[in-house]
Amino acid sequence: RRVREAVVSTQSTGGDCYPNGNAFSALLNSEACSALFYQGTCYGLKTAAKYADVDVVSYDMLRRGVNDIRSLGDTMCANVEACYNEVYDAVSSCAVDEAYLEGVLERAADMYKARAQSQIAEFGASNDDTIMGRLV
Repeated sequence: RRVREAVVSTQSTGGDCYPNGNAFSALLNSEACSALFYQGTCYGLKTAAKYADVDVVSYDMLRRGVNDIRSLGDTMCANVEACYNEVYDAVSSCAVDEAYLEGVLERAADMYKARAQSQIAEFGASNDDTIMGRLV
């Protein structure tokens, strides 16, 4: 509901469906989406730190990470449907404009280029001797 309210309010003030110029601000006002975002971020950061200096991942290391995956999975199972429905409803109300989808794709590409592309490339280059660095 909060996602939809935030999106609808931006439509009336600019029609871009990005509250405060940030696609994620409305999602973080949603209890379900916020839980997914924070659990995923926490898991990602902890896993990156855990495996940063690892050359070869052993079965024992994977076994010790099962509880972390279980926690991530439990959070996802409890929240993904509600978050998806909130986002779907909010975005569907924006999609009445034929140019909306094209604008979303352009903005997503621009956001990626402006905020993430160089950081991901930099991370990969400076961590090319790690699993995460090789993946990116």
